[in-house]
Formats: sequence, structure tokens, C-alpha cells
Amino acid sequence: MKYDVIVVGGGIAGLTSAAFLCKSGYKVLLCEKEDKLGGLVGSFDYKGFTFDAGIRALENSGILFPMIKQLDLDIEFLPNPVSIGIEKDMIAIDSKNSLLTYEQMLHRQFPGEEKSIKSLIKTMIKIMDYMDILYGIENPLFMNLKDPEYLLKTLLPWSFKYLSKVSKIKPFNIPTNSYMKTITDNQVLIDVIGQHFFKDTPAFFALSYFSLYLDYKYPKGGTGTLISEMAKYIKSHGGEIQTDTRIVSINASDRAITDQSGNTMEFDEMIWAADSKPLYAQISDVDRFPMKISDKIKEKHDFLSDKVGGDSVLSLYLTVDLEKAYFENISNPHVFYTPEKIGLSTLPLDKIKDSQGLY
Repeated sequence: MKYDVIVVGGGIAGLTSAAFLCKSGYKVLLCEKEDKLGGLVGSFDYKGFTFDAGIRALENSGILFPMIKQLDLDIEFLPNPVSIGIEKDMIAIDSKNSLLTYEQMLHRQFPGEEKSIKSLIKTMIKIMDYMDILYGIENPLFMNLKDPEYLLKTLLPWSFKYLSKVSKIKPFNIPTNSYMKTITDNQVLIDVIGQHFFKDTPAFFALSYFSLYLDYKYPKGGTGTLISEMAKYIKSHGGEIQTDTRIVSINASDRAITDQSGNTMEFDEMIWAADSKPLYAQISDVDRFPMKISDKIKEKHDFLSDKVGGDSVLSLYLTVDLEKAYFENISNPHVFYTPEKIGLSTLPLDKIKDSQGLY
């Protein structure tokens, strides 16, 4: 079977690619190696509860809602208010003014760190201002660029604001913990700020995250609702979806891929929306390319060969027989909670070791 485009990877990137290709009338095949779509976005039901298997909320960021509108997906979004807690301190995040409440909580938790905390909050306000401009309009890719009113009244003014700020973000393009060490040597404070982010997350992203808290939305029915609606759209617009389909060979010269069952599919174009490591490992015809290209492919393959996944996240799911009012009296539905200020880098191992010496 031959397709206009084959998309490999059924996460949100692959689904988005396939959906918009189908919208444009292309013959599309989407291949996913797992038995269900979604990757890091998805939900599952258990004993009457719906649990989110990956991300716990969605942010618009000028991209999500315009995309959903263009695809005319039937998704109802609910507010997803956030709380932040440290030990017995818990605050609600309901506006940018909550940043001052957050500052007061840090002062209570870290007496003697007033100067460092003030510097941190000042930086957060500055970066939030930069990032608000970055996400200040709906992504132009989803808009009508032939509309002169949109170009003159929205895109052009935003472009000047963006150009004036984008260079100011660069100094903060360093790991969050590295930046924190420039304003404090209190490792516990550094851990409390950085622990909710993956290792080496850039400071400009982590320290602007307060703005994203206010952008959190929850799709009714779970985050998996987005995945099921996108899959439905692809199928209803002529696209094909194959799960449990692992691509084991890529013949780029003949524009064909082969799955684990030996099935070969041809394509005019391919989008690899999956792990880059197997992409470069499975190209079977590297030596048929001009030397300059084959050398680049081999170089990329060698670079990725010893790479492994990033940080892992352990999720604990609980089914509880309690009224929701019980939790409403404690916090908002979405909580970032630090039960103890001792961070991962300063936590003595014997504190988490059980009687058998296991961690």
C-alpha cells in the first residue's frame, strides 16, 4: 500500500501532524508501536475513576485552542486551578498577584534568605513578562495570514514586541539549578524551586511557569479526550491508524518502511514523530546516499547510540471514598506539594530506606 504521507509515532505530535494532513486532503497512515495512542497524553478508567497517565492538564499557550478550533474538535474544557504547598503552607494561584503570596510563603519557609528570595521573584516577574509576549497571540500558523487587518493590527505589533524581548531571554537559557546558584548557596531553597522540573530545564521556562499555572485547563473526561477526538478526526477524514505497529526498517531511497510483521508500506513523504534513536538505527540504505549525507546520518547515529531517556516520573494513583469537599478544604484540584523542604539532592538515603535496606 502506498500513502501520500506516513506518520510514525502516535503521540500528540504525530496525531497533530496526521490530523492536519488529513484536513488538507492527503492520504495518511499513522503508525504507533504501542497498543494505544497518545504517548505522554492519555487517561484510563479504574473502578469508576478516571486517571491521567501522563500530563495532568493542558495549556493553550496560543497553540492548543486555535488548533482545536481549526479541526472543529468537540472538547469541553474546565478550569484547572493550581495550589502550591510547602510543608504546612498552602497557597492558591488565581492571578499574577499570587506571586506576592508565593514570595511571602518562601520568606516564611526560608528565614534569612530574604535577599535571595527578592532577587528570585524579581527575575520571575521579568521572565514572565518576556514569555507573556511570546505567547501573547494565537500562533500565526493557525491564523489567516492573508487577512490584512490581522497582519496590521495583530501580527505586526506583536512581531516588534517579540523582537525586542527574545534576545533578553537568552541569558536565562541555562539549567534552573545553575541559575539559582547565582543568587543563593542554600541548596534546600534551590531544590524547592527546581524539583518540579526535569533535570536541566532552562531557567527561562521554569521561572516563567507561574504564568502557565494560570493557563491550565482540563478537558472534561480526562486528558485522553483530546487523543480520542483527534483519532476520530483522522479516521473520519480518510486517514488510517495502526497501533501495535513497530517500524523496524526504513528504506529512504525507495521511500518504504517495514513493520515488525514484515509488512511494507510506501510513501511520498514520511514524518518521524517518535524517538530519534531508532530512526537513525533503522535506515537500511545509508550507503546508497551521497557520501556527505550518509556521513551525516552515521554521525547522528553514533551520537544517539549511547543516549538514554531523561528523568522518570513515579505516579501513585489512589481511589478514595471521600467527598470532594474534603479535598476542596485543603487545596485546589491541581497541587504542587513539597511535604518536606529537604530536596532530593540533600535527602539522606537512610531517611527513605526501609527495614530491608531497600529504597
